[in-house]
Amino acid sequence: MLYYWLSRDVYLLRSPINLYGVGVALAVLLGYFLAVYMAKRRGIQAELLESFILKAVVTGIVFARLVFVLLDLDYYLGLPHQIPAIWRGGLSIHGAILGGLITAIIYCKNHKISLGNLADVMTPALVFGEAIGRLGCDVVGRETLSAPLALQLGEHYHHNIPFYTFVVLMAIGALVWKNKDHMVKGRLFTLYLISYSIGRLGIDYFREGALLGGITVAQVGSLFALSMAIIFYIFISKGNTDGTAV
Repeated sequence: MLYYWLSRDVYLLRSPINLYGVGVALAVLLGYFLAVYMAKRRGIQAELLESFILKAVVTGIVFARLVFVLLDLDYYLGLPHQIPAIWRGGLSIHGAILGGLITAIIYCKNHKISLGNLADVMTPALVFGEAIGRLGCDVVGRETLSAPLALQLGEHYHHNIPFYTFVVLMAIGALVWKNKDHMVKGRLFTLYLISYSIGRLGIDYFREGALLGGITVAQVGSLFALSMAIIFYIFISKGNTDGTAV
């Protein structure tokens, strides 16, 4: 079954490399090539883009791990040596986006380039990169009697959350790719962020996890991301029509 094949505990040829790590590595690699492709179409110099990607990957991973640890702080306070163990899984996409966005704001200010343009350049990389990365996840959803493509683990059935997310991301990716040359000034990034946040609000209903007032922590993050996307859209709409102001 898909769950067992994709389990992060499945190691390749008895090496320390597991499928979770392979998924993350492939996501970064695919994201790099997509970003380079988009940069050429949007007129961003390759040297500037590569420098930004290096910083954004490092910051994104740090923030992704930090948010994940904070969401399960009691566990990690008891086992602090596991905090840096990202090879065992545990990265938050909301943390990665936040880290990357902070890096982008600072980088664009220092190099006097358009934040909206850079965000759009990175959007296909984010969408398709995460889609590939999801194939390395082993998250299992709430127990259910029946569900589309449900996974049977022992005597119980669970929603195949990684596959649901992969399908949603590929649909968003198709929408983003179709509009890659038409939506400017950060609107392509906003389209992704809004679509993904709405998708996660639905998907995470089926996920097991800590609840806050009946919703999962990930859904709280999605609501926050949705709010930020709306604020970001208002912000970029105040710039000039050529996008140079943002």
